[in-house]
Amino acid sequence: MGYVIRDNQGAVGRARAGSESFLQSAFHAQLLGFVEGLKMAAQMGLARVILETNASMVKMVIEGDD
Repeated sequence: MGYVIRDNQGAVGRARAGSESFLQSAFHAQLLGFVEGLKMAAQMGLARVILETNASMVKMVIEGDD
């Protein structure tokens, strides 16, 4: 589980890698990292973000209406 927050030039502003004790799957870890990255962006006061992922299932969940 982790995330990287970059500025508009691509420079790393914040990054985190971590572990969780009770993950159900790799998908679960990816979603947790995604949520933690969004929380950090909000704490940094970022009003506009571009989300990137190489996990198609994460992308489907984020873009879905469910």
